[in-house]
Amino acid sequence: MITIKESCEVELFQLNGAVEVDGLLSADRIEIKVGHHSTVKEMGGERITVIHQSSTNFIKKVLNMFLKRNDVLEADIIEGDDIHLEATKAKLVRGNKVVIGDKCQIERVEYTGSLDVHEHAKVLGSEKL
Repeated sequence: MITIKESCEVELFQLNGAVEVDGLLSADRIEIKVGHHSTVKEMGGERITVIHQSSTNFIKKVLNMFLKRNDVLEADIIEGDDIHLEATKAKLVRGNKVVIGDKCQIERVEYTGSLDVHEHAKVLGSEKL
């Protein structure tokens, strides 16, 4: 778990677990394996990958069930060239090549190249720019 109270700018951001960023997370490459509830206000980079790290921990599964909590990344804005998301809730995703995977809930996607949406994902609106 890492908590960043402001913005963070690096070349490569890799994380397994949970993250909380109150500002902008900016990197050339962002790779997050979501293992707990995470929040990032804004995320920007060339290549952004968020995947769901499934847990075999029985106690964690039971706690999540009782607390009605999911292992997801929540963000206001995700913007990049090549974006692949799983287990993500976002208000706006903007990019060139965008893949919205399983367990995603996205309010709006804006893309310039291609958009691929998993059958179990929810995208309320999309627009090719």
